Amino acid sequence: GYDADVVERANSYLTRIGEDPGTLETTLAAARLNTSIGYQLRKGGQLRQAAERYVAGNTAYRRLERYKDELAILLNNLAYAYARQGRFHLARPLVSEALRINESLGNDYTTGLTLS
Repeated sequence: GYDADVVERANSYLTRIGEDPGTLETTLAAARLNTSIGYQLRKGGQLRQAAERYVAGNTAYRRLERYKDELAILLNNLAYAYARQGRFHLARPLVSEALRINESLGNDYTTGLTLS
């Protein structure tokens, strides 16, 4: 479930990294922290805030141009947050992109998650 303390600690780490991480490691850390914070917020029912964090994570993953498996999971999570808000026009293309990524990676498990 939702743990506000986890969100606070993750936000603290994210603040230390900064808004514009310059190295591969800090960009990856920012992507993963935003994804984790988004997940916690989503679990707490804070869907709009969760979506904002997922968007920030999406931006970081795209700068990396790798970690496609993690990007696909994030896209699924963002699509879920949008769909729960009734923003289906934003959710559908994300699900399609996540499905394309998962199929190209041959990842049956996450392909199944995307289809569910």
